[in-house]
Amino acid sequence: MADVLFILRMAIYTFFIVLFMQVKVGPSTLEQKVIDFTHRSQFSSVIQEIAEGVVTFLGTNYNKVYRQITSEFARQHSADQIPGKRLQSKWQKIQESLSFESKEAANAVKKAAPKVIGKGTEVINEATESD
Repeated sequence: MADVLFILRMAIYTFFIVLFMQVKVGPSTLEQKVIDFTHRSQFSSVIQEIAEGVVTFLGTNYNKVYRQITSEFARQHSADQIPGKRLQSKWQKIQESLSFESKEAANAVKKAAPKVIGKGTEVINEATESD
């Protein structure tokens, strides 16, 4: 029950803070003044530079660690067990079998097409002659 009351109390506090920030002082609201202050302050530019540095650091080090782990894994395991390449050999076999089967099907259609087309034209000729 105490948790529910805490959530309710925080929601009420948030509502009153948002309501208070909508008060106009001069030509703009308190909310707009706080936003302008945070954008113009030196603190926000320092935080932005730190965030950019952290993102760059994480990106480069992630790639280094990933390459290191992948190369170590490749040395210790077969190529079929490397993530991203596990099913590659099976996929190639499936593609080869599908292309073979599609070629066979295309040849079968080519062989059967003249017979079917010939019968179709005979039926059409008979229908037009009877009219």
